[in-house]
Amino acid sequence: MSYLSTVLLIPTVCATVCYFLCFRTPRLAGYVSLAGSVSALVILGFLYHQFHTSVVSPVSFGSGFFALNFEVNHIALVLAFLSALTALISSLISPRDVGSYHYVLIQLSLAVVFAFLFSTSLVYFLLFLELASFLAWRLGDTTPLVKVMVLNDRSLLVRQVGILLLLIGLVLAAKTFGYDVAHLGANATGSARFLMLLGILALCGQVPFQTWFHDVGTAMPSAGALINTVLTANLGFYSYVILFGGEPITGFSIAFASYLALATAIICGGAAVIENDMGRMLGYSTASVVALALLSVFRGGDFGLAMGLLLIVVNSLIKMGFFAFMAINDSLGLKRDFRFMGGYGKSFPWVVVGAILLSLALTPFSPLISFFAYSLFAVNLAWVGSTWMVVLIMGVLVLYCANSLRIIYFISFGARSESQVEGRMVASRVLAFSLSVLFLLLFSLGAVLYPRLIYSIVG
Repeated sequence: MSYLSTVLLIPTVCATVCYFLCFRTPRLAGYVSLAGSVSALVILGFLYHQFHTSVVSPVSFGSGFFALNFEVNHIALVLAFLSALTALISSLISPRDVGSYHYVLIQLSLAVVFAFLFSTSLVYFLLFLELASFLAWRLGDTTPLVKVMVLNDRSLLVRQVGILLLLIGLVLAAKTFGYDVAHLGANATGSARFLMLLGILALCGQVPFQTWFHDVGTAMPSAGALINTVLTANLGFYSYVILFGGEPITGFSIAFASYLALATAIICGGAAVIENDMGRMLGYSTASVVALALLSVFRGGDFGLAMGLLLIVVNSLIKMGFFAFMAINDSLGLKRDFRFMGGYGKSFPWVVVGAILLSLALTPFSPLISFFAYSLFAVNLAWVGSTWMVVLIMGVLVLYCANSLRIIYFISFGARSESQVEGRMVASRVLAFSLSVLFLLLFSLGAVLYPRLIYSIVG
């Protein structure tokens, strides 16, 4: 129990220290944020060991309607590790001119997401979901709040719509099944379940809520764009896993949500292929992969849940590498346009090699982790789904291949940017990119050599 309390406490303490002691020294604030993220990863490792060696009881604070409960499980630990890793990479690739408040928000977002993942109380589940969404938006955008009040920011607006739909559905279900979030979605029926699924689709940036990804462009710093597209686009997926678990559900609502997810996989996969801006491409690509993960968990059962989690983790690791590559590109003063990213080969050959590895990792037919993940996903979908759906999914995977080959071509042989490519890079960006590639290769090797990893994700 002490480990769980520490996991929730350490990031918040680091954020407070960062704010009060390091406000005028962003570099020191960055080191504090980095230390907090690394500490969270280490503590999660101890917690995982504790989970396997002894019975870990839920931790409770308060009583009655306002009781705050935390429960440890395999899924929460995996997703918490992913959020801590996202915060770690975000701390490494933050722009040099960003204020220390940026690192404070990174640590606060990490603490809030931890609480969101471990919470079993409906009131606090919704509160932490709201805070995580808002903090991540503030990390990636500098829009004045008065502009948000007149509803001009699509990113925050869509998330608020998703949270509102999820709130209404949960309140309707809670009248019958209580305020414990465990399996609340699976027990709900009718309009309550339908509203929950719509809210989850909105939080995941699914059709017709995907339009805010078009705003993930040059206005956002690399670290903010990373958290916006890698972390908050997964909040809906996290919510589904927490509320529905691996229990198979049927009916009109789940079928409707499945068709929307399939439409998102196709539409956003195609949008990523024709998008030249790096930030927007990553946003559309993330929405498409999250759609496949949702399709997998919608099928229900342990295997479908495990495959959905695997797709989310693999995609997040790969996208972290791409955002680190985008940070290198920004630090060199180059455009975020793939068509003008030639010229890296001569000055930074290892950067080109890393980008090619990441692009190949996105390709479903490469020898890396994606082949393993997408193959099992397609086989499982063919086993429980319809033939025409599998055919459409294969078309989506072909789009992924086309996008990866296009990126490799532009980076290797594309036109040079108007700015001169020079060797002036910050060590933190080099470290961030190297870590991303390392995590990618290690995870690929582990998943290919040990297929049982998929089953261990769900215990």
